[in-house]
Amino acid sequence: MQMMEENLKKRSELRSLPKDVDIFLSKYRDNSVSEAAPSKVRPICYICGPHKNNKTGVVCNNCKKHVCKHHSVRQVKCNACDKDYNEIEEDVNDSEIYSEFLDMEVLPTEIQLWKRKWFNKPEKDQPNSAIEAYIKCNYEYFPNISFLLKLLATLPVSTSTPERTFSTMKRLKNYLRNSSGQERLTGLALLSVHRQIHIDPDEVIDRFAKEKNRQIDFVL
Repeated sequence: MQMMEENLKKRSELRSLPKDVDIFLSKYRDNSVSEAAPSKVRPICYICGPHKNNKTGVVCNNCKKHVCKHHSVRQVKCNACDKDYNEIEEDVNDSEIYSEFLDMEVLPTEIQLWKRKWFNKPEKDQPNSAIEAYIKCNYEYFPNISFLLKLLATLPVSTSTPERTFSTMKRLKNYLRNSSGQERLTGLALLSVHRQIHIDPDEVIDRFAKEKNRQIDFVL
């Protein structure tokens, strides 16, 4: 019986025991002996939750909670404390319609790098339109951003421009201009639609005078 008790005491010191066996052997465990320090268990990311079990040692500087590398910025801020994260997440969600042509895993990081690129630039050097941003976007470094800028520059936001063109044609194509050709009507429509663009008459006359060789100079 004494040999059995000694054996049970040794078995009770084991760590990986079933719960019911551990409870039964607890009465044979020597509590007077200081137990070894429990092994340190790495905490999990509070955003991922326990179902993913993403263990991490990174702590957010703001909320002091543990976050994994996928939910942190430079491994010092969690996404909940980062102000730009929600904006980037919205941009990614809006781009899911083009997920067939984009790398959705790389897109959040690419958006963050694109914003950081222009953050410290002076306002005069920053792009003012989608076309200007597309020209300044390097496809090798920002392939997804380049694709989205191309879509933004080519897809019309509304149908106001073609509707304005049709309304202009109703005013231009009257009975006095029935014999006008396609090129002339196109030029008149462009002048009417883009009337905000200033055109120098002298420049037009000079260009018209240089279109072909004349026996005498075309002078007004």
